[in-house]
Amino acid sequence: EEPPSTPPVVYSRYADNVLRSVIKQLRERTEILKEKAIDPYATSPEISPPVTPVLRKEDYVRQKEKERIAKEEEDRKKAEEAAKKAEEKKKKDEEKRLEAEKKAEEERLAEEARRKAKVLPDISCSCFDVLFHPVEQKLDTVLGRTIDPFTDRRYIAWLTVVAVAYNYNVWLCPARLAFPYHSETANPFWIFFDILSDVVNIIDIVVWQPRLQFVKAGDIITDMFSIVPFDLLSLQFGFSTIYRFNRFIRIESFFEFSDRLESIMAKAYIWRYLRCYYFAVRSLINIGGLPEPVTLFEITFQMTNFFIGVFVFSSLIGQ
Repeated sequence: EEPPSTPPVVYSRYADNVLRSVIKQLRERTEILKEKAIDPYATSPEISPPVTPVLRKEDYVRQKEKERIAKEEEDRKKAEEAAKKAEEKKKKDEEKRLEAEKKAEEERLAEEARRKAKVLPDISCSCFDVLFHPVEQKLDTVLGRTIDPFTDRRYIAWLTVVAVAYNYNVWLCPARLAFPYHSETANPFWIFFDILSDVVNIIDIVVWQPRLQFVKAGDIITDMFSIVPFDLLSLQFGFSTIYRFNRFIRIESFFEFSDRLESIMAKAYIWRYLRCYYFAVRSLINIGGLPEPVTLFEITFQMTNFFIGVFVFSSLIGQ
């Protein structure tokens, strides 16, 4: 009797199991490939793609005909929807047109009613347009058709002249009304400077304002009322500056001049310092409109301020 075979020596159980499983898979794959080599119709282990069914010619033609009919039906529905939308849009446009015509007719009737209600007829200014057209073209070559009010230094320089004319009216008109500054000798000078300030306002309204690059609420706004010559009433009622109070309407020109000047100045605080100086002088001579002192320091400071202010003011008046 032969002695029993010696069992193999296994150093790693994990490696042995892995090797055995790999050998088993290789043997199974070898068997499958042998079968495939013998039988060409045998299936492979990979998943086969789905087979497209082969149709007969009659079935294929019938299927294509159904597809064509379905496509034509779809195109027909799309065309009907497009025609329906176009019809709705045409109807809406027609309604808008009729509404616009109705509104225009109402405006025309209202305008005719206003014209019938007018006491004075309208005055055509076409002759003035023809007369001043060459002058306007000449000014366009010099000033341009539009002016940027924020960066154009020519406009800001002109605002200086307008501000001087406004200050002349706003300061001297009340002074001339309150004090006896009118005499046969001084009146010609007053008339000259009044006319000069009015010319400045007229030039500003006619030449400069229409060239600004903005309008208000779609309309060009001008201060036409501020240059109405109420001074002519002096010929009937006597020379007086009360007829020039409509010039005060142009107060916006002064504030516009202040804002534009600050925007282009390299040291704008110099211009704003003038306002601080006004507040300081008002505090020094106790004109009013100041906050009331509360603490002891504020009371002491205000008392000292009042004494110094009264002393300076009395010195100036005394001299």
